[in-house]
Amino acid sequence: MQRPIVFLTLLFICGIYLGSLTEIPIYLTLVICFLLWVICFVCLYLYQCKLFIFPCLSIFLIAVSIAYYDCRTDSIPSNHIEHILTPHKSLQRISGIIINPPIILDENTLHRRLHRLQSGLVSRKSNYKISVTIRAEEIETAAGWENISGIIKVNLYPSKQDIFNTNDILAILHKLIYGQRVELFGYAFLPKSPTNPCEFDYKSYLERQMPSVRCLMTVVNINNIKSRGIYHNNWVYRFIYALNNMLNNTIYTHTFSNSAPLISSMLLGNRVDLSNETIDNFMKTGIIHFIAISGFNVGIVVFTVLLPLRLFRINQTLSTCIILLIVILYAFLTGLNPPVLRASIMVFIFFCGFLIRRQWDITSGIFAAIFFILVRNPSDIFNIGFQLSVLATMGIVYGASKIEGVLFKTALFIESLQVKAERGRLFFLKKYLRKSFCISLAAWLATFPLTAYYFHLFTPFIFITNIIVFPLFWIIIVSGIVLLTLGTVCPQLAVASAWLASNTDIVLESLVSRLASIPYSYFYVIGPSHTGIIVYYLFILLLLYRNYLSLD
Repeated sequence: MQRPIVFLTLLFICGIYLGSLTEIPIYLTLVICFLLWVICFVCLYLYQCKLFIFPCLSIFLIAVSIAYYDCRTDSIPSNHIEHILTPHKSLQRISGIIINPPIILDENTLHRRLHRLQSGLVSRKSNYKISVTIRAEEIETAAGWENISGIIKVNLYPSKQDIFNTNDILAILHKLIYGQRVELFGYAFLPKSPTNPCEFDYKSYLERQMPSVRCLMTVVNINNIKSRGIYHNNWVYRFIYALNNMLNNTIYTHTFSNSAPLISSMLLGNRVDLSNETIDNFMKTGIIHFIAISGFNVGIVVFTVLLPLRLFRINQTLSTCIILLIVILYAFLTGLNPPVLRASIMVFIFFCGFLIRRQWDITSGIFAAIFFILVRNPSDIFNIGFQLSVLATMGIVYGASKIEGVLFKTALFIESLQVKAERGRLFFLKKYLRKSFCISLAAWLATFPLTAYYFHLFTPFIFITNIIVFPLFWIIIVSGIVLLTLGTVCPQLAVASAWLASNTDIVLESLVSRLASIPYSYFYVIGPSHTGIIVYYLFILLLLYRNYLSLD
């Protein structure tokens, strides 16, 4: 069989999807898997039954996928906090260990941030909330403290007086470091399921995180947080969060105060200080992926590193090792942000093919990456970012060249007949614009049904907008990485990169604001049905592979 990883991944996806729809007890699923394994074993050794080995093996793999999904998502212990709380808020005293702390800025950086808040330059709403995630250990009851388990997302809402007092904020933040055991008193409750058909399912979104969040807690007074000692947890995560704090402080220290929030969001995924207006403008222009750190950022980093390596003709094996090292470092710099981690896995699998001397096959690489991502967290298949990333990648890989061949057939034919001396000075600019247009159009065609379904937005000019803003985005990412490197090693040398990133960011925000105000640049729409989405992608597949079906 050619490309067995494609077949295996598709079966794995089918199993995960069926596992999400069915409620078969896990022990029954395991029994079914064992029986199917016995049937496959018998078919393998009985000549008369060899015809049935392929369908039996397929059903067995689907059953194993269902069992795996159920084991990863439905295994809730009896003392889980989900069995104690209800969707109605109730006052609870809970102790646990912080596993996802907030960003801890230094005093000077925090002064600048609070000054911007006081002057009205940032969204006040976002600064009244500090979010942390804890792993629950105990809950106070009438009979005393009882052991519990589960992950809780805690939202702390300090008073305005606390917000504008730097010492109080620093005291709060230093209580909320990774590995800190804390005691919290506040309103705890289970997230509610959506009541409207098109409403965002926040409950399912939290459950599909890694680790799965099943409970929310609101704390309204900083005195309701008490430290109970340090729990010596994973040193790798301690290092990651400390590094993330240091890098955020580097950005806020060296860049302009009005540019730091967007630069921090692009480089490190920190969107705390972004104004609602900025997020709204990027959403309306269809380029929200620029500020929501994703695989696109990883692609920029790889392209930026690969370009000088190719220019200086570095050995292919050495170049591959350098790229893999840079991708791993960038994943750690972003705090192992899930979208970046998914993209890093894809890049890692792609380039590892060179190291093991395997023939390059991009289809097998894509599906291998999907398989390993879903093994890590099966619920990622329902993640909007994962779906859009995979579809955009496939659209670019399989559709961009075909679109270019159809729309620019004459230009490509003329270029194939020209020698280098005949191409002129603007040849590379024309080629860049043509390929950028085709890549943007391919990615848009591959993702716009899901964008309309999830966000109810239709942005007809997004493929043109991408071409316009991409150079600015690329400058910010590259200069920002230089800033993060030099700012921690030699701050004096970081001034130039910080100035370039800040001014480019100002131009980018102004440009996006103008693009969002253009008439008919976006439309609010009713999302397509599931049937409509399926029919659309089947039609796209028919167009791409019509030659194999003899439909000319």
